[in-house]
Amino acid sequence: MMRIIGFIFALSLSACGAESVKFSRMSLQVYNYSSENILSIKTKDSEGGVIGLRGTKLGGVNGTGIICCINIQSGAKELDLIVEYPNKKKSSIKASVEQSPWPEMPAYLTLHVLPRDKVVAEISPVHAFPRRDLVERQITKYKLKQEVPFSDAMDNGPAVVER
Repeated sequence: MMRIIGFIFALSLSACGAESVKFSRMSLQVYNYSSENILSIKTKDSEGGVIGLRGTKLGGVNGTGIICCINIQSGAKELDLIVEYPNKKKSSIKASVEQSPWPEMPAYLTLHVLPRDKVVAEISPVHAFPRRDLVERQITKYKLKQEVPFSDAMDNGPAVVER
């Protein structure tokens, strides 16, 4: 009996120094600014899901509804994503998280899938809109030709909440 108590005590001591990782549970939405159809987007931990999102001409955007729910490590600055396309091609992509620090009440993870396998992650307490600034950056960076005019909804920019 004393051995069992000693063993349990030793286990509890080894756990004292371990830091627990905190996660934030939020809804996921995805905007696709690229020409590729997207079958699914998941984190390396299989968080996410099948979204079936059509591609668009450069300058346009297609979006999903809200997918509930996804767990993201609180305060993460980068997300490891796996994007699967209908042709069975999968891409591992590191998405940069724009917000640092995160908002106090993160409720939405919005993934902006841009041309050339670039993904920007936006964490916000409210529903986010498509982002004209992100696609304009890609057009300028790669000297791409815009194919369609931007929509008015894309002028709303990132969701910003002051503390």
